[in-house]
Amino acid sequence: MSKIYLNNMEFMTCHGVLPDEHITPQKFIVDAMIESAYVAKSGLTDTLDDTINYAEIYEVIQGVLEGEHCALIENLASKIGRLCVEKFPKLEKMTTKITKVNPPIPGYNGTVACEMTIERASL
Repeated sequence: MSKIYLNNMEFMTCHGVLPDEHITPQKFIVDAMIESAYVAKSGLTDTLDDTINYAEIYEVIQGVLEGEHCALIENLASKIGRLCVEKFPKLEKMTTKITKVNPPIPGYNGTVACEMTIERASL
């Protein structure tokens, strides 16, 4: 199994439980790992048709982050993984990590994140 990584994708968007999070954009960072046996073939052929186009994966991720409001980062990670596994038949497994850079937790200066793996076999 081979992997493709898309790391440190930044989005300013509105997601969260609190009312202010519905209207005030905040920074989210997305990391994704795509697993597929097909990726190794492209290492021999140097042909885009023999791999998964990560630009198209990015478009799905961007669509979810900039799309409909989600209360939970868990929901964002699940949507991304499920949409990608459904859209790309060569994709066998996808792990998505969503990081909320400045969560609205009084006195808390860290980030919060959720990582979720969606496998084709489990859909």
